[in-house]
Amino acid sequence: WRANLYDRLQVSFSINAVKEDRYHIGVLNARQEVLELRGNVSLVNPGGKQLPLQQEHVPPVLIWSAGLFFLTCAAFAVYMGLTSTRRGRTQMHLVMGSALLLKGIVLSLWYLDCLQVAERGISNRFGQVGWELLEKAQTILELMMFLLIALGWKVLRQSLNLTEVRFALGISVISFYLGVFEVACTTQSACNGYQLSRYILHSLCYLVVIVAMNFNLQMVQAWICEAPASMEAGALYKKYQAYKIFRWIFLAFIIAPTLELFLKVTVMPWDALWLYVLLQQLRTWAIYVAIVVAFAHLPNPAPLRVFELTRDAWASDDEAGAEAGAVGGTPGAGGTAVAG
Repeated sequence: WRANLYDRLQVSFSINAVKEDRYHIGVLNARQEVLELRGNVSLVNPGGKQLPLQQEHVPPVLIWSAGLFFLTCAAFAVYMGLTSTRRGRTQMHLVMGSALLLKGIVLSLWYLDCLQVAERGISNRFGQVGWELLEKAQTILELMMFLLIALGWKVLRQSLNLTEVRFALGISVISFYLGVFEVACTTQSACNGYQLSRYILHSLCYLVVIVAMNFNLQMVQAWICEAPASMEAGALYKKYQAYKIFRWIFLAFIIAPTLELFLKVTVMPWDALWLYVLLQQLRTWAIYVAIVVAFAHLPNPAPLRVFELTRDAWASDDEAGAEAGAVGGTPGAGGTAVAG
């Protein structure tokens, strides 16, 4: 179908497609005249739904993923409330739970925005900006969770030094600043510039996480080598195991986006955006759950069972000493005390 350009052109054209496909609208200016084009283009799917075809199944994925994060956050809160003492619950556990909760809220707002587009064809500006800004804040919280765990906050030590606090606050503020401008930008080149700057900033923080994580891992290993066989040494083994798991978790966190993009470009069909979104959310959920499982029982973990033998041995020695003392103080049959 084609039509010539006059002073005004109003067209309504329907395509009865036999299968799902992509369609393009193009303007050919063969005479290379100066043109000023104004108007609206509306592409409506069968049933009056106006979501792009590749996003048709994205809303169900978003709402089910949000429910999964909410359910996991609730289960984590119940677990911490039932199994941990007040001394065992720290601010680090609050950061973990907040990351789960905020991720669920972001997905819920994204779902509502998709419903708005499906019904009216355009996105509510406030709704779109709202969930995009909240997503930037959620990624910052996620980054801070990795950084604080790598620095050993509330796991190996109770507080951070002034330099570490300033670094964490600086990364958070600058990242949110760039995120705000990325959401508010109007040209693609400007958006790409802010996005690239944010990626570079996060990469710098990733490098700090890797260095701090390996440093703390070596430090805990040195503590274990110098510690005697005791209940405290058993707790150190638990922390060492947690940081070994954390190293693999962070490696998966770094590599996963590249693998997902490779699968999207080479394997997934063009209209299977829902599968790409589902893969992203399941990967994020799996990483969060792995962190919760590894660090939920810290900083006061139950020691390894083998170290309970030391406690039993000490108890046996104390009992033997008490019995020997009691025997030494008991009179014999002839009225003389038997030496212990």
